[in-house]
Amino acid sequence: MNINGIKSITKKPRILFAGILSVLLCLAIVFASLTFISFREGPVAKVGNTAISANLYRYALLMAKENILAKYPDVDLDELWNYRASGSSTIYARTLEESELGNLIRTAAINNLFMDLGLQLTDAQNELRRENIAKAIESYGGMEKAKEFFKKYYITYDDFVGFYEDYDRYELLFLYYFGVNGVYPVSFLEIDSYYASNNARIKSIYIPIVDAAGRPLSADASQRALELAQQVAGMAGAAGSDFEELIALYNKDTNLPANGYIITKGYNAVPEYAASAFAMSVGEVRAIATNGGYYIMKKYSVLDASVYTQKERQRALLEMKKEAFDDLVFAAISVSRIERDWKLIEKIRIDEITHR
Repeated sequence: MNINGIKSITKKPRILFAGILSVLLCLAIVFASLTFISFREGPVAKVGNTAISANLYRYALLMAKENILAKYPDVDLDELWNYRASGSSTIYARTLEESELGNLIRTAAINNLFMDLGLQLTDAQNELRRENIAKAIESYGGMEKAKEFFKKYYITYDDFVGFYEDYDRYELLFLYYFGVNGVYPVSFLEIDSYYASNNARIKSIYIPIVDAAGRPLSADASQRALELAQQVAGMAGAAGSDFEELIALYNKDTNLPANGYIITKGYNAVPEYAASAFAMSVGEVRAIATNGGYYIMKKYSVLDASVYTQKERQRALLEMKKEAFDDLVFAAISVSRIERDWKLIEKIRIDEITHR
């Protein structure tokens, strides 16, 4: 167009405005199309600057769903997803969704901590990760087969690599805090104290009120069992009594180990037994009644060399560190800016999700 043509357009503002509007409209359509293609779904959540994609959430739910269905292959699905634990108003499916999203938020918080501290994955980690990824791809039958699997489960190859990187960051962050030269060194005294507060050693004399099949004894037999339990409890609590001898004479629990039971917190097979074990002091004798019978219990030191080996101390150390690490991550989550897209989360349901 020559200069005169340009001048003629500028003399006609309506024509010029219509032309500009037309161009802007075209650009808007193009942008809207790109937005629909590339950004039609945002993340289900953001933890600080770390986004959790909708597809990563789908993957987590699909894996959880497959594990549940494998565990309960014959259950009615509607009944399963709507199951409510006693005393709970939470539907089972919604609980699983909340748990899986919580796990993804935890991973994001760990990665944020890692980056905030300026940590870097080591060359050894990178090399081992590459080897493990190559083996995994080979196990799928090659890259093309692996990509088919990834697509089926809503993830990409980069997501798959990211799972390995997440673990490596977790491992390095854990060592940063609790390694040999970590921020929080742990003494043997602290390990032993932790173990003693989370474990109890009990020897006991069991006097049953049920038979071998679990059926209640007759009224007369139950009364005799009560009287015997009272008698044995009196003898066990007397000064200078030999508890080992009383065990040999009266105990009907053939599974009692020579060094007694090591009861851990969370044990619930016989709740009354566990509750008493942690309420008692070392050397104390206590009698309790359960649905199965009476126990005359005596508490022993859980740190005695006969039961507290180096292996147990090492296990206690790992448990102690894991608990402390979980506390650190929880603290990081509690101060993080977490944004959830509830509308998107509501659309992605574990009971409805299928392979892509």
